[in-house]
Amino acid sequence: MTIRKKYLKKCILPCAALLAVLPVQALAGEAAASGLGGEITTKLFFFDYTGGLGGDRAHYLERYDYQKGWGGDNRSGVYLDLDLDLTYFDGEREVFTLERRGDGFYSQDGTAKFKADKLDFAAYYSHYRSATNGIDYLFSPDQVPGGVDTTYDGTSNHRAMYTRFNDQSDGRSRYEVDRSTYGAALDLKQALLGKGSSAALNYDGYTRDGDRFATFVAGGSDFSPNGATRWQGYSQTVDENMDRGSVNFTASPLGLFQFSYDGSLVKFENQAHAFTFDEYQAAFLAPATTTSGGNKQLH
Repeated sequence: MTIRKKYLKKCILPCAALLAVLPVQALAGEAAASGLGGEITTKLFFFDYTGGLGGDRAHYLERYDYQKGWGGDNRSGVYLDLDLDLTYFDGEREVFTLERRGDGFYSQDGTAKFKADKLDFAAYYSHYRSATNGIDYLFSPDQVPGGVDTTYDGTSNHRAMYTRFNDQSDGRSRYEVDRSTYGAALDLKQALLGKGSSAALNYDGYTRDGDRFATFVAGGSDFSPNGATRWQGYSQTVDENMDRGSVNFTASPLGLFQFSYDGSLVKFENQAHAFTFDEYQAAFLAPATTTSGGNKQLH
């Protein structure tokens, strides 16, 4: 017997870099020079997730290090990305910085910062995609031969469910979820608001959308005959977002006392379709889903 090992591979090759040297601190008695400096690095990615599981299911790296090459292939391919690290120095401090880290369109993040005498501003974002099914074949056992034992004794309604898994996702086995976070902050200083006064405004948010495979087991009396359709699987939509805003204000009227206020507001929305069971007429459903109380179907 010959055993062949297969490896998942990913290579990152910095293929070009533009470097502008930041203004360095001057010698004693000399003023520091101002200007823009930093790095822009382009990167060439090669990945190969072939081998192992079939093309309809995700590898571990394919799930948590999702890639997509030129042409749309996320099993094996090549693509370009870049990193940014730029700073503007005014001779006394770093006034503006811009950073970005990219490991493909589905894994990237960035920040921007601006500093002045009267205010500071900062913003950030990140984006990440992961596959949500594939290696979790146990949640959909019909994806592998022998995942369901059709010879199991199904004479009891409580045991018949193990003889049949009912996949209502039309055989789909690849799912993805995108996660994005973002935010901004604004700080107003005493130079703008007056001595002893300051204010800060902050916003943070995230979105999560895509779909995943979900399963459930219905009650023993919900399906017949013999509960063979109790064990169900379906494609569940993921569509949610959260927004959070906060404010802080501090003041010292006439220097007599100090007043401070903190407040925040959070909003969360889940717009994914909610699945439920409902009654239908027998003419619209297969006899296998007929119950004593009518007919029930996931919708």
